[in-house]
Amino acid sequence: MMIKKLLSYTFSASLLLSGAGLQAAPVEIDKVAAIVNKDVIMQSQVTSLAAQVKRQYQAQQQPMPNASALNRQVLEKLIQDSLQVQMAEQLGMKISDAQLEQTILNIAKDKNQTLTELQADLAAQGVSYAEFRHSVREELLVAEVSRIQVRRRINISDQEIDNFIGMINAQDTKQLQYHIGHIMLKLNEDDSADNITRVTDKAEKILARLKSGANFNEVALAESQGPKALEGGDWGWMGVNDMPTLFAAAVQGARANDIIGPFKSSNGLHIIKILDAKGQTKVTSTEVNARHILIKPSIILSDAKAKELLDKYRRQISSGQASLKN
Repeated sequence: MMIKKLLSYTFSASLLLSGAGLQAAPVEIDKVAAIVNKDVIMQSQVTSLAAQVKRQYQAQQQPMPNASALNRQVLEKLIQDSLQVQMAEQLGMKISDAQLEQTILNIAKDKNQTLTELQADLAAQGVSYAEFRHSVREELLVAEVSRIQVRRRINISDQEIDNFIGMINAQDTKQLQYHIGHIMLKLNEDDSADNITRVTDKAEKILARLKSGANFNEVALAESQGPKALEGGDWGWMGVNDMPTLFAAAVQGARANDIIGPFKSSNGLHIIKILDAKGQTKVTSTEVNARHILIKPSIILSDAKAKELLDKYRRQISSGQASLKN
């Protein structure tokens, strides 16, 4: 795969040079951005995906991300996707044409478009339908490999299951929804103590920036190594039943604008922000500064006389003639 890709660019450059004559100045067609095992990532791929992300930010009217941070995150995603696709090939995994076509139809439906309108939209962005099909097929492979890796990595005890079920039962999960922002810094189980300290310090500094009012999406785009880094760490709206178990445990009892973390999992340190929440019951209390007059009936003061005196005092206080302080 890598050799074929490199040869194709070399051949294209050779044709241009031979057509222009030996005296023609060399023209850079493309260059290698990264080599991932047997695959190669070209700079044109980085540029194309970065442009796509920028269009998404513009469509959502969000602040444009820093160019260097964006390119770094784009390259990181392409590298991770390449590793996942190679793993899928090793496992013999394939995405059927029927599954691919159904996914594309679902994408068009989510955009309120027909398939023809989706193809026209892609063409307007300079993306061929063949390239789009290829990218969707790879995204499906990456998602499937990720699910397999998660199932292999997670070892949940019976107690954790019971606790999680209890947590769900304690909340109105039909109404309670969280808009989740997520930042992850990678850590491996066999990392050195120095690297663990370095990553932990970085997480604490990120947390301090967020608590000081830094924009979460901008920080996530620049610093996060999580799966939603290119989206500014935005996981969108989710109920407790819909979100990863890691998130569900972290957001228990949280409210809008709460920042949670850093906390550790098997793949790194995590910081979560509740960007918004809905379906929560807001409990408020009112503090009252109260004074009172007590007249206790006795042998020489009947109930009727006590009530008569209280009514008299109430009229005087209401009219301003007297005060409880007097």
